This record gives sequence, structure tokens and C-alpha cells, in this order.
Amino acid sequence: MIKLDSSEYFIADKIFSSIPFNYLFALSVVSGNDDGEIYVDEKKRPTVYLIVSKYGIGLLYSSSTTISKRALINSIKMLTAHKTLKWIMVHPEEFWRPLLLSYPTKTLVKPKAELILDKRINFVFRKDAFKP
Repeated sequence: MIKLDSSEYFIADKIFSSIPFNYLFALSVVSGNDDGEIYVDEKKRPTVYLIVSKYGIGLLYSSSTTISKRALINSIKMLTAHKTLKWIMVHPEEFWRPLLLSYPTKTLVKPKAELILDKRINFVFRKDAFKP
């Protein structure tokens, strides 16, 4: 995958409209409010994006369910090689989950780590419940 320069982060702006979960950490990187890195499969017409925050949280996104095999392999390589990536969210999940599950766990995680598939749950804070 190709690492974008921070002046090119605007390329990833368009992906957020279709993501149904909390992606604030990724948006903070794209907007330049937080440190991180963005990788794409190609600069002119990217279909795969990997946004990694400085805290090790990543978003792996595909705008298509028909990405090239090369893009898929490069995405997997980037997940395993990235030094700070600890936790990753994927979208669309129905596309990425079977692909990630088809790879042997030892190729996806670092030594002494394990691959745990889970769901992220977002809560809404109700201020009215805490008013005196």
C-alpha cells in the first residue's frame, strides 16, 4: 500500500459518509487534528484505505467488494507489518470478515498476540438522566 503524505489526506475524506459506526479517531487523522498515517492501494482511484491513529487504532475500508487480489494481499501485509497497529475496525464488515478469517491467524497477528473478532458497541450519553 502507498503511504500518503499529510497534504494528501483529503483523498480519504469521501469514505466517511457510508460508515455506520463511530469513526472519530480516523476522521481526526484525516482532518489533521490528530497524528496518524493513511495508506491507500493507489492514489488516483483508491479502493482500499487504511487509516491508523497514533494510538494504534486502525480503520480498514474498501469502497468496493471487488478489489484486486494484489490490493488484498498488500492490505494484509500492511496489517501485519505496521508497528503501532493494535486494534482494527473494518468496513464493510461483510466483505472484510470472511477474507480476514480465511488467513491463518499467525499471518495476521504479531507473536504472542491473538486475533479476536468482536463487535464495537457505541453508547449514547443521556444528559437528562443525570440532571438533579
